[in-house]
Amino acid sequence: MAKNVIGIDISDYSIEALSLEKSRGSFVVESYSRFRLSPEIVEDGRVLNPQKLKEAILKLFQNAKPRPFDQSHKVFLSIPESKTFSQVLSLPKNIKDKDIVTVASNQAEELIPESINNLTAVVKILPDTENSRQVFYSAVETDVLKSFVTLFDELNIGIAGITTEASSSFAGLKRDKDKKLILLLDLGARTTIASIFREEYLCSSININIGGDNITKALAKKLNIPYTQAEEKKIQIGLNSDGDGETMLISQGQLQPLVDELKVFIKYWQESSGQTIEQVILIGGLAQMKGIDKYFSDDLALPTQLGQPFIDIKNLPEGLVFSKYINALGLAKLAHQDVELDFYKKLSKETKTKDVKIFKEGDKPEAKISKFSKKTLIYMIVAICLLLSAIALLVFRNQLTALFYRNTPQTESIKVVEPEPVPEEISGPLSFEEEVIVAINTPAGVDNFILGEYYNLEFKKVSTPNAGLDYLQATQLLESQANQEIVTLLNNNYQQAGYYIIPSVFSYEVIAISATPENYKIEVPLEATIQYKFIMFSEQSIKDWLIKKYPYLESKINNLKYTIINYSVDASGDRFNMKVLINKDI
Repeated sequence: MAKNVIGIDISDYSIEALSLEKSRGSFVVESYSRFRLSPEIVEDGRVLNPQKLKEAILKLFQNAKPRPFDQSHKVFLSIPESKTFSQVLSLPKNIKDKDIVTVASNQAEELIPESINNLTAVVKILPDTENSRQVFYSAVETDVLKSFVTLFDELNIGIAGITTEASSSFAGLKRDKDKKLILLLDLGARTTIASIFREEYLCSSININIGGDNITKALAKKLNIPYTQAEEKKIQIGLNSDGDGETMLISQGQLQPLVDELKVFIKYWQESSGQTIEQVILIGGLAQMKGIDKYFSDDLALPTQLGQPFIDIKNLPEGLVFSKYINALGLAKLAHQDVELDFYKKLSKETKTKDVKIFKEGDKPEAKISKFSKKTLIYMIVAICLLLSAIALLVFRNQLTALFYRNTPQTESIKVVEPEPVPEEISGPLSFEEEVIVAINTPAGVDNFILGEYYNLEFKKVSTPNAGLDYLQATQLLESQANQEIVTLLNNNYQQAGYYIIPSVFSYEVIAISATPENYKIEVPLEATIQYKFIMFSEQSIKDWLIKKYPYLESKINNLKYTIINYSVDASGDRFNMKVLINKDI
C-alpha cells in the first residue's frame, strides 16, 4: 500500500482524519484533524449535501496539526455497517472454487434485503470445517461507494481503499497475542454496531438501533432536566452505583433492550458457527460512560474491556483524544497494508460493480503489472489467436464446410419459464391503507407500531397590533397564530430527508415573551419565543414494517402518504394513531 495516505472517518456529525508515519518498525502520528458537521450533510453513510461536505473536507485538511494535510495524499475510507452486509457462509463441502462466487452470492441474496445487482461484494475462502466450506462474504451498496468516489474525484483527491467501519475500527485497537474470538461493540449516539472478529477478519456484524441518545433523552424526560445536563449525567455518573442511583437505574433501563438483542445475536452465532466468543471490546462515544464495561461484563457474562489504541498512548500527540479517532487510526494503519476487504478494488472503471474477487486463506497479493504491460500482453494474445484461426480456416476449409452441412443442428424445444404470478388481489396499480401507531416507547399488546423520537423546534412570533385585546386575549391569539404557521413552516422547511415529522402540535411552551401583564401596552405588538415538541420517525421504519407484513411490497413501494387519526398519551408515552396510504405499482 502506498505511503502518504490519510485515514478519514466521515460520520453523521463529524469528520476525523489521521496520517501515520512508519519509523523503526512502529507507527507515529504524523498529522491529525477533526471537523464538526451539521446534521444535513451526511446521514447514516449517505452524502446528502456533497458541496458542503467538500468544503468541510478542505477545511479539515487545512486545519490539521501539527501541519496541514497535503491534497496530493490519498485517502482511505470506511463505510458504516448499516450500509454493508458481512457474514461467514457455510456451503456444501463439494462446492468447487470456480463455483464458490455464484453459490455464495445466491445464499447471501436470501439473507440480504437488497438486490445483489445493487451491491459490490468481496468473497474470501476460509479454512473448511469438517462438514462444510466456509466463505466470508461482504457487500456494500454500490451507490454509496459511487457517491464517495465522485466526491473525492471532484476534489482531485485519490482514494487508496474503502473498507467496512468495523474492520478499520478493529485495526486501530491494541489486541492480545493469544488471538481470542472477539465481540467488538461500537456504542454510538444512535446505533450500536456489534461485530465478531476471528483473528484479523470480520465474521459477522449487525446494526442495533439503540445508542447513547436513548439514555440522554430518557434522563432529560424523567429527571425533567435540559438535554445538555442529561448528557453530562450520562457520562459522569452513568452506571456507577456510588453515584446518583436514579441516573443509574434510568440508564440501565435503556441499555437492557440492547443487552437482550446482543444475547440473541451471540447465541445464534455461537450455535451456528460452533465457536465461543471469548472477549468483548467497547469503543464509541458511549464507551466513555462510567461503569459501562462492568455492566456489559456482568450482563453478557464475558470479560469486557475498553478499546485501547495499538499505538502507545504516551506517543499520541497532545490534544488527540483517542476515543474520537479510533476509526481514523485504523484506516491510517490499513493504508500501510495490503487489505483484502477493500471495496474500492472492486469498482471497475466502466460499471463500478459486478465482479467479485476471491481470496484464499494464506494467499499472497498479486504481483503488480503496469498498465502498459497488461495492455501489450492482451494485444499479443488476441493477435496470436486471430493468426492461428486464419491458418486453421485455410488448412481445414473443406472439412469444415462438409462438417457444417452434415451437422446442422435441428431446432430444439425451449422451456419457457413463466414468471411467478402476482396474487390476483394485488395485481396492477393499487392503493390501500394501513393503520400504524407511532410511539416513543414500545406500546404493550400491539404489533402495528413503529418507534418515533422527539424533535424540538424554537419559533419566534410577533403579533399584529390588536386594539382592544387584553393581555390574556393577545397572548392566546399570538399562540394560536404561531401554531398555525409552525405547521406550514414544518412541512416546507424542516422536514429531513428520510424522516417524517408529524405536523401536529401536541406540546409547546412559551419560553420568552416581550411583555408581562404589568407592562403590556395594547398598541405595542407582542414578541414570543415558543418551543415546540414534535414526533418524527424514519420513513424506512414504516417501509420495513410494511414489507415485513407484506413481503411482496419490497422495492415496489413508490410513495407513502400519512393521515393523523388521533393523538394520545399512555404508558408508552406520547403516541399518534396514523393511517398510511400506500401507492404501489406491480
